[in-house]
Amino acid sequence: MAILADWQSTLESLATAVAALGLIAAAWGVFLARKQIKQAKEALAENERARNAQMTSELSRRWDEKQFRDVRRAVAGYEGREGLRDALKQLREQKSEDYWWLLTEPSYLEDIAVSVNHDILDFGIVKDSLGYIVCYRWHRWELAVLYLRDARGEPSCYEHFEALAARMRQELGLPDDWGGEKD
Repeated sequence: MAILADWQSTLESLATAVAALGLIAAAWGVFLARKQIKQAKEALAENERARNAQMTSELSRRWDEKQFRDVRRAVAGYEGREGLRDALKQLREQKSEDYWWLLTEPSYLEDIAVSVNHDILDFGIVKDSLGYIVCYRWHRWELAVLYLRDARGEPSCYEHFEALAARMRQELGLPDDWGGEKD
C-alpha cells in the first residue's frame, strides 16, 4: 500500500510538473504571439503612412498640373458663381469640348471625396492639404452643379464633392455660405 501511495504521489508530482511546463510554454506562446501581432501592426501602420504619402503627393501633383491650373484660371474668369453656371449651360447646349474640360475640376474633387468616403484617402490629409480649397471650390461650383443636376436629371451629380465640402466647412468652423474669405 505504501508503494501504491508513493507511485500516486510520484505521478501527481510528475503531472504537476508537466502542467507547470505546459503553462510556461503557453505563456511563452502568448508572449511571442503578442510580439508578432505588434510587429504586424507596426508594418501595417508604416505601409499606411507610405500609401498616404504617395496619395498626398499625387493629389498635389495633379492639382498643380497645367491642365488644372488652366481650368481654375478659366473658372476664375467667369463673373461670379452665376457667370460660371451660365457659361457651363451655354457650353453644354453647344456641345462644346470646353464643357467637359471645365468639368475636370469638380470631377477631380468628386474623386477625392469618394476616396475619402471609402477610406482610400485619409480625411485629415485632405483637410490639411486642400481644406479651404475644397470649401471655396464648392462655393464657386455650387450653382453650376445645381444646374447640372436639373439638366441631367441626376440629383446625385457631384454629391460627394458637396458632402466633402460640408464636412470640411464643419471641421474648419466655416459658415455654410462661406465663399473664400478667411476671417
